[in-house]
Parts: sequence; structure tokens; C-alpha cells
Amino acid sequence: MNDGLSTLTEEPGHAAFQLEDRNRVELCIPGRLEFVPIVRVTVSGYATRMGFDIDEVEDLRIAVDELTSILIDTSSPQSVTLTLETDGTKLRMRGTVTGGDAVEMPEIDRITEQILGAVVDDYQLVVHEATLAFTASRRRSPGA
Repeated sequence: MNDGLSTLTEEPGHAAFQLEDRNRVELCIPGRLEFVPIVRVTVSGYATRMGFDIDEVEDLRIAVDELTSILIDTSSPQSVTLTLETDGTKLRMRGTVTGGDAVEMPEIDRITEQILGAVVDDYQLVVHEATLAFTASRRRSPGA
């Protein structure tokens, strides 16, 4: 029976993928930089499926790479969960850590700020109850 919920979970320490509905994807990776390419590939495939053009897809890959790396570098988490959602015209990304060190708001260097400002419409880093998270979004171009 297909209830619209598909789950693939492997042994602890491996990536897990969950598709809850047609517009939301969750990916959980170990909190290590060598797993960030999985996040980039997931965002690329999702954005392509949602109709983003190749330049927009590349921008989203850059943004999620930068933001996920900040989470991992700042908090040394056990895992990072990425959530992707769309309303058909705008892709929203959220990354949160699990089991990380208590953190304060990270300093983002000027170059990273410029990169993020150029590749997404908006982004934010948030510390809530010693948990670091990011949000970012990008609207599809009208012609896409």
C-alpha cells in the first residue's frame, strides 16, 4: 500500500532519506563535512524536479553547501537534518543539528555573506536552546 510516505533508513551513522509528500523532503546526514556532497546532490535533484533552471540549481547547491558547512563547523553535531519544501515557485531549505556542542551565533565572514546574498533570496542562522539552525529560500525565476 502506498500512503505517500516513503522511508529509507540505514544503520546509525548513515544517511537517511524521507519523502513525506510531493513537496517536502527530509534528509538526515552524519554531522561530518564529508557528507555535505549528499546534501548538495539532494538539493540539486529536488530543485531540478521543481523546475528551477540550471543557474538557480547551482546557486541553491552553493547556498546549502555554505550553510550546512557552517552548522557542522560551528557545533560538531551528531547529525544534520535538511528539510526542503516548495509551494511550486519558492524553495525553502532548513537545516538543524542534533547532538551538537552548545553554540553561540557563528560569525560569518564577509565573503560568505556576499555569496549567500547573491545565491538565495534570504537566509538566516538561528540559535535556539543551544541548537543551531539555518533557513534559506529562493524563488524560481518567472520564465522557469
